[in-house]
Amino acid sequence: MMGGTRKKTQAKKRIANAAHEDVDALVAVRVRAARLRAGLSKARLAERLGVSADQISVYEEGRAEIGAGVLVQLAAALDVDVIDLLPVQEEPHVRDDGGELPLLVARLSEDGKVLLARVARVFLQEPALRQPRPR
Repeated sequence: MMGGTRKKTQAKKRIANAAHEDVDALVAVRVRAARLRAGLSKARLAERLGVSADQISVYEEGRAEIGAGVLVQLAAALDVDVIDLLPVQEEPHVRDDGGELPLLVARLSEDGKVLLARVARVFLQEPALRQPRPR
């Protein structure tokens, strides 16, 4: 019986770790979005925080957890409330069908993000593509 309990405990830990990673990825996406809304470059935000632009990239790409203290500093530097950088409860976790766009975008390379932005601009400029087709 002990083996079954251990497997269940390990499965619960994997699920908890996945949920934790989802939250970290969503925070990273929200930090980047807030920076862009503020019209700040990575270098300018880094200057405000006293870190390198590379460190801002690390945060925005979700390659490092953003601790509470850093989150508070980021919010102040971006002139937003800390809560604006946190995922709301209604945001779903990653689904197997890939339906969580912010998480997928967070996992793209910089080149992938540039390409996705170009595609999005095409959709925004084409009236036929902006409106969903009636079924």
